Amino acid sequence: MAATRGAPYPALEPFARREPEPPRLLDPAAGGPPPRVVRTGRPAFWLATPTGREPYEPRRLLYALLAADLGIAPERLVVDDGPCPWCGTRHGFTAGDGTDDGPSVRFGVVTAGRTAVYALSDTAVGLGLGERLGPSARAEADARSAARRGAYDQMAVRGRCGPGRDALPADLTYVAVPGDLVVTALWRTPAEPTPS
Repeated sequence: MAATRGAPYPALEPFARREPEPPRLLDPAAGGPPPRVVRTGRPAFWLATPTGREPYEPRRLLYALLAADLGIAPERLVVDDGPCPWCGTRHGFTAGDGTDDGPSVRFGVVTAGRTAVYALSDTAVGLGLGERLGPSARAEADARSAARRGAYDQMAVRGRCGPGRDALPADLTYVAVPGDLVVTALWRTPAEPTPS
């Protein structure tokens, strides 16, 4: 049985660190769909506090957010968030209307307790979550490290564990969330056009 190489440690990737990002609030009690946010080279971040009254509320909120962003009816939404064919990990999430030439969006999601954070992007994006287990600098560093690794794994495009994986530049930011949680977002930097 042949083994595939795992992903390199995230610290070795060419990350460009960005300022912390304040997320927009996604109100579960609001009746209508959330407004579409125009993305200018970086993802749009959303923070929700699910009520906990229904077990799939974070996923329902995600689907409403994706459908609103794509400008399609929720019943037309097609989400690809299944396991990678190479490693079985769930990463490289995309959503669209199910047609080849229709709109599509990349997304990332993390949940912990009554906190759900969503990222919608034009390029591959991942969110990772860590928890500060105390007020020390070591606890902060451990939480940030766990969040970076989680974001890296979720962002990786399909087949990252298989042959032909290239390291591409990525941007990193921390998303401001309440409590002892640390949320990191990592997304692929759009390719610069080559001069002709």
